[in-house]
Amino acid sequence: MNTTTVSKTDFIKFNVSPKLKMLAEQKAREHGMTLSELGRMLFGSFITGIMHPKSEVSEKFLAMAEKARKDHREGKGLLIRSKEELESFLKTI
Repeated sequence: MNTTTVSKTDFIKFNVSPKLKMLAEQKAREHGMTLSELGRMLFGSFITGIMHPKSEVSEKFLAMAEKARKDHREGKGLLIRSKEELESFLKTI
């Protein structure tokens, strides 16, 4: 049987805002996990085929994403700093 030793640095890391990281840590704690454990669980379930993300991205969503990217590059982006600000923004779209 082949075995592989994996170090912590082998896992993919993503840069996220401190607020998003805090929200993710809260969700992980609600389920009795650390943020690292949650990340490994999600990553593992994806690569082993247990989880199959199959969401189709609509043209409208792609257009919104492109507009957001353009606004960000032009310095017109919206800074969302809390869950409440995010919920408020989502109600406007």
